[in-house]
Amino acid sequence: MAMTFPARVEASGGSTVETDDRSPNPAQVVPTPTSFEHFPELPKEVQDMIWSAALPGPRIIHTTEKIYNRATGRGYGELGVIKAWSDIPAMLHVCHDAREIALKGYQLAFGSRFGYPTYFDPEKDIVLFPYLAALRWVRREGFPDLDSIKSVAITAAAENVVAVAIWFKNLRSLYLPVNNYFMSNLDLREVWMGKSQDELKQHILSSRGRFVDPILVNWKWPHLIPLTWDDFNDRFGNGN
Repeated sequence: MAMTFPARVEASGGSTVETDDRSPNPAQVVPTPTSFEHFPELPKEVQDMIWSAALPGPRIIHTTEKIYNRATGRGYGELGVIKAWSDIPAMLHVCHDAREIALKGYQLAFGSRFGYPTYFDPEKDIVLFPYLAALRWVRREGFPDLDSIKSVAITAAAENVVAVAIWFKNLRSLYLPVNNYFMSNLDLREVWMGKSQDELKQHILSSRGRFVDPILVNWKWPHLIPLTWDDFNDRFGNGN
């Protein structure tokens, strides 16, 4: 193997300095490849591992309440429905093998006669209810088994947590985004941000006054995660 040594070159003033010709020449730097032509030659097990590693993290499943006319199905009327949507995971469009891996987690859910279902992974995706009224139609509009949903997000408020407890029995995580407007309010910031799990539970329970809902007493409390809306969207808003 050829060895290279620092070269001595003359600098201004007659002095000499050493330069290391082992440093890469910018003109010789190999660009980062953007494709891998030999991927199909890899064993199937290795390909599956790569596709699995490429799956997105948690995604936000958005929900909103819509009011329709019962007769026409349009405009405003007396019939409320809950609609859910999210971008289709890109892995479902890559190839047959990638789609097969993705469909081990994603399922079509939240369909109703007023809209199309969306792809949802109950183990990691977060169902977002931006306001309390959106929970009103949860049971009647084609949601899957609510016990399968592991993560929910709803605006931070004690009454919202109680409503979530009524419908969702097996949550692992409950995200409680605090409106940015309220973040300038010292009292609300002190209530929700930087608190332990026990302190958050105590705040929610004490907000019910002397009457503590049996639902809360018997609820298997999820991990409560207060954060700003900006932080919530930064963490989960780009998943696809």
